[in-house]
Amino acid sequence: IVLEVQQDMSSLFDDEDNGGFSLKDSKSNLGNIFGGPVSQSQSLSYQAPPQPTSQKKRNRTSSNSGQNQLLHFTNVMCFQYNTSAKQYESLGQVGAAVLGNLSNNTFHLYVYRTKQDVMCIVPISPRFKFTIQKKQYGSFADTKGQNWSIQFGTPEQAVDFLTRITLSKFIANPSSSIITEDVVVPSSKSKPVENGDIVGVKIQGWIEKNGTLGDEFRSSGKLDKVTLGSGKEVIGIEQGIIGMKKNGVRIIIVPADLGYGASGTRDAIIPVPPHTTLVIKVTLSKIKRGSGSANVAVNLPGPADSLPDALLSGVTPNVEEEDKKKQLKQRMAKLGTGILPGVELEDDDAPSNNNASNNNNNGNNNGNNNNNNGNNNNMNNNNNNNNNNNGNNNNMNNNMNNNGM
Repeated sequence: IVLEVQQDMSSLFDDEDNGGFSLKDSKSNLGNIFGGPVSQSQSLSYQAPPQPTSQKKRNRTSSNSGQNQLLHFTNVMCFQYNTSAKQYESLGQVGAAVLGNLSNNTFHLYVYRTKQDVMCIVPISPRFKFTIQKKQYGSFADTKGQNWSIQFGTPEQAVDFLTRITLSKFIANPSSSIITEDVVVPSSKSKPVENGDIVGVKIQGWIEKNGTLGDEFRSSGKLDKVTLGSGKEVIGIEQGIIGMKKNGVRIIIVPADLGYGASGTRDAIIPVPPHTTLVIKVTLSKIKRGSGSANVAVNLPGPADSLPDALLSGVTPNVEEEDKKKQLKQRMAKLGTGILPGVELEDDDAPSNNNASNNNNNGNNNGNNNNNNGNNNNMNNNNNNNNNNNGNNNNMNNNMNNNGM
C-alpha cells in the first residue's frame, strides 16, 4: 500500500520536476516541485503554493478516477522525536499534504522533502489522532509508532489542516453520527456545557465537495445564541457543541441527515444542496447554565392524553415506595394522628367519616381512662409516702426509748 501511494505521489508531479526542499539552502522554494515559482517571501509566510500541473489536469477528470488526488498542501517545519535523546529534532522545512482516493475513500497524510524523499506516510482512518498543541504545532504518530510534530506558519493554518484531516476521517468511514475534533481545550475545571444550557458561539461552516472544503455557507462574524437541545439550531451543530468548555474551539463534521437533510437550504450565504455533509468550526465564548435535559423538547410516540402522568412529568414512580407511603398514611389515620404534613389522602385511601369519628371517640375514651388511672396511681403514691413518713416517725420514737430519753 505504501509503494502504491508513493507511486501516486510521484504521479502528482511533472517529469521535469526533479527538485525539492533543501535543508542546507535557505533560499530554496517549492516552485520546482509544484510547477511554478514561489518567492522567498511566500515561503517565509507559509502560503500554500500552486497545485501541481498534473493535479490541475486531474481536476478536469472524474473524481472517481481511482487515483489519489491532492486535497490539501502546506509547507511546515518538521520535527522527529528521538527516543534515545528524549527530545524532538528539527528536520527543517518540508511539505505536508493530504491525499485521497475518492473511489475507495482512502486518505493519507504525507510529510516529504521531494517526490523521491517521502519522510512519512500515514493512513488517515477514524483511529488516526492529529492533535494541535501550542496553537501552531500538529502532533501525530505513524504506523511504526514514530512520533512527529509539524509547525505551521500561523494558528489558522494549523486549524485548516486539522479540519481537512477530520473531514478525511469522516469520509473514510461514513457515519450517520457527527464526529468532532477539539482544536482548543481550555484547561479550566469548569463544567462542560450540556442540554439546556444557553451558549454564545461563533459558527463558521463549509460544504463538503469532492472530499475537501467547498464554499463557505456560514460566517463566524457574529455571536449566535444557541439553546442546546432546543432543536432551533442545526441538530448536528447542537450535538457537536455539547461537552465543550468556555473559550474552546471544535471542528464538527455533520452528516447530511443531521444537517439540512434531503431538502438543503437557501437560508445561508450560499444555497446548501440536498444531502450535503457540513464542516463546522465552533468557538464557544459565553455560557448561561440551564436546567439540563428538563428544557429539552421530547417527541412522545402518541397523544399525550393517553400517557401516564408519571411519563409526562418525566418521573418513573417507585411502586414499592408508594405502597409503603399508602400503608403509613392508613395507620396514622386509624390512630387519629392525622395526615402527614403536606400530604393529602387519595379518595380510596381516606377512611369513612363514621369510622373516623368512632376512632376519635375511642381514642378520647381511652385517653380519659388512662388519665383517670394515672390520677389514682398518683393518689396511691401519696398514701405510700404518708406510710413511709409514719414509719420514719415510729423508728425515731423507738430510738429515743432505747436511749432512755
